[in-house]
Order: sequence, then C-alpha cells, then structure tokens
Amino acid sequence: MTTTDGSASSIPEEKRSVIELVEQEVTRQMNSHSRTASAVDTRAALLVSTAILFVALPKNGSSTGCAYTVAVIFALIGACMGVIALFTKRSGEEIDLQKIESEIWPLESLEAIRAITRAKQKILDNDRKRLKLRHGVVAWGVTFLALSLTSTVTHVLLGV
Repeated sequence: MTTTDGSASSIPEEKRSVIELVEQEVTRQMNSHSRTASAVDTRAALLVSTAILFVALPKNGSSTGCAYTVAVIFALIGACMGVIALFTKRSGEEIDLQKIESEIWPLESLEAIRAITRAKQKILDNDRKRLKLRHGVVAWGVTFLALSLTSTVTHVLLGV
C-alpha cells in the first residue's frame, strides 16, 4: 500500500470511492452533454423550417418592396446559420478502445478507471467547446429570424 510507483495499491482505500465517483460524474456530464447537443440540433432544424415559413407569409403578388426583400435576406441568413449548426460536427472523437485497452491492460482496476476518466474528460472538454460554438450560431440565426419576422410584418402592415 505504500509503493511509490503510482500503482493502485499506493492509493488509499478512501480515495478509491472518490475516483469512482469522479468517473460516474464525468459519465453523467457526457450524457447530459449529449442531450443538450440533441436540443441544439432540434433548434437548428426549427430555425431552418421557420425561416422558410416567414418568407412565405405574404400573400401571392405582394412579394415586392424593400421590407420584403430585407425579410428574405434575413431569413436566408438565419436559415444558413441553422444549416451550419446542423452540419457542424456534433461531438468529439470517441475513445480509441484498442489504444486505451493496451494502455490499461497492465494497470490495476482503479488506475484503469482513472485512465479512462481522463480520456473522457478530454473528450467532454472538446465537446463543450464545440457545443458552445453551435449554440452561438443558432442564437445568431434566431436573431436574424426575428429581424426577418419584423421586416415581414412591416411589409404586410405598411406595404413597404
């Protein structure tokens, strides 16, 4: 139990449960991240379809005027941002199981859990950065969609 080689036997028993709890928390966060990424996908798809609907709101024959042109441009930008968010890579790399297996095979179980947890943490950090970017793109797309709606309403009400 007092070895200095970093093996699992050098880790006190009370730390074992802490390491296992950290591993469980990282797994929980990865699952939560996956649900959030799915929600961003849904928002991006809604953004694209709603942008198309906003452009189609004016009656046939009334699709002329400055405000309508601006509405179409804003809707197009919003739809493009939704498409960009949909096609941006959703998550990072998976853990290379063959590589990690060769690394953890000689380790004791606790050290193996620590190695896998570290790999998961790196993936989770990269996924968070990517999700933040995708979320920002969708937020800007919704902003352009709101501007498109405002222009459409201006066109319908004022005929501009």
